[in-house]
Amino acid sequence: MNCENIIIAGIGGQGTVLASRLIAAAAMESGQFVRTAETIGMAQRGGSVTSHVRINSEDVASMIPYGSADLLIAFDATEALRASVYLKKGGRALINLPDGKTLPDGIDFDTVTVDAEKIAIECGSAKALNVALIGVASANSMLPFDVNFMRDIIEKNVPAKFAKLNLACFDAGSKHVK
Repeated sequence: MNCENIIIAGIGGQGTVLASRLIAAAAMESGQFVRTAETIGMAQRGGSVTSHVRINSEDVASMIPYGSADLLIAFDATEALRASVYLKKGGRALINLPDGKTLPDGIDFDTVTVDAEKIAIECGSAKALNVALIGVASANSMLPFDVNFMRDIIEKNVPAKFAKLNLACFDAGSKHVK
């Protein structure tokens, strides 16, 4: 999948900014130019956070225009619906969706769902659902980096005291090939 414009949507405290920084670090490590930006709003009070990652973006702004994202990674279905305006026709979405729940009306694009929070809890902390989603995205060729490369990036860029947990969540997420 050609994936140069990535939107990561979540709620304050879920790790959208870390997820965007890890993907950006992977792009830089592979020799690509990358820009990132966040729209944070009321994030500290549980509000929406949207991170923009633009790979090979020398000639474009850091914010992804509506209808231009190749990939949407959403930390919950409500945020997926809210951020879906960024997704281009033919784009894909990866959505954290608890087992037994259904997608809300209005999500009619190519979607992979996974209970990333359950994966993260099984690994030790719900706070690592962001890295579990990156594992799922890597394993499903949604990101322009293979699983081993992305795992190395996480190991290099996550603080040492959280590395073991994050790597376990990434590995568990990477087992969810759809």
